[in-house]
This record gives sequence, C-alpha cells and structure tokens, in this order.
Amino acid sequence: MSRKTDKTSRQTQRDSARTARLEAVRKQQRDSARRRKAVIVAASVAVVGLIGGVSWAVVGTTDSGSPTQSKAALTGLQTYSKLARDHVTGKVPYPQTPPVGGNHSATWQNCGVYSAPVPIVASAWGVQLKLTAASDPRLKSFINTYKSGSKAPEPGGECTGGTGTPKG
Repeated sequence: MSRKTDKTSRQTQRDSARTARLEAVRKQQRDSARRRKAVIVAASVAVVGLIGGVSWAVVGTTDSGSPTQSKAALTGLQTYSKLARDHVTGKVPYPQTPPVGGNHSATWQNCGVYSAPVPIVASAWGVQLKLTAASDPRLKSFINTYKSGSKAPEPGGECTGGTGTPKG
C-alpha cells in the first residue's frame, strides 16, 4: 500500500504543480490583456487629443477673433479700434467711407447683389479691405475670416430684414 500511497501522493503533487502553472499562465494572460487594453485606451486618448489639437490649431483664432492664416493673407487690411457701438436715428456721419463701425442705424443693408455700382470694399466691424475687383481672392479670405461677426455689436447678424433690395 505504501506504493499506492506514494503513487497517489506523486500524482497529487504533479496535479498541484500543473494547476499552479496553469494558474500562473492564466494570470500572465490576464495581466497581458490588461496592459494591452491600457495601451489601446492611452493610444486612443492620444490620437483624439492630437486630432483635437490639430483641429484647434487650424481653426483656432487670434485674440481678434479671426484665423491667423486667413488674416495673414489679407494684405491691405485696415483695422479701426475704439468704435462706438450704439444704435442711432437719422443720418449718421462716419469718419470712413464706407463706414466700418461706430454709431449706426438699427436697420442694416440687406446682403446681396445690387444693380447700381458699389465701390468694392469688404467691411466687417472694425476692419476693411479695399479691392479693385470682386474676383480678388482676398475677398473670399476676408469673408471666411470675418463672416461670424464675433466682434460686432450684433454678432452673427442677419443678412435680411433690413433695407435695400438686391437683385439676387
């Protein structure tokens, strides 16, 4: 019986050793899976952060509220500061022609194409760009830079509901 007991004892030891090795391998696999998951999460966060950073840099604005690249391309841009912001009635004298800001009528000019010639000057609150032709590529850049009107008294103002009747 002693042989049977020894044999059973050795078998039990082998089973215990095998179980311990198996558990060690499983623990390594779990640890590896956790590390892999942590690396994937960290990489995903880094990629999202990178995309967000690049997007912010591309779309980001300077303190004047306009994209840096577009503003740099606008050679000839004139800026005006300390402009009044009040609505007034009657004829308003402006120090610039066309006006670029200051006290102004509560009724705006409707956006559009007019049949009467207009001197070509792109204006937004506090900035103007004089052009010789509507085909000047700076016009599109100016519009893209200042279209939101973030510095105007009425940011994002309407293009309709004012005065004037454009053709198109």
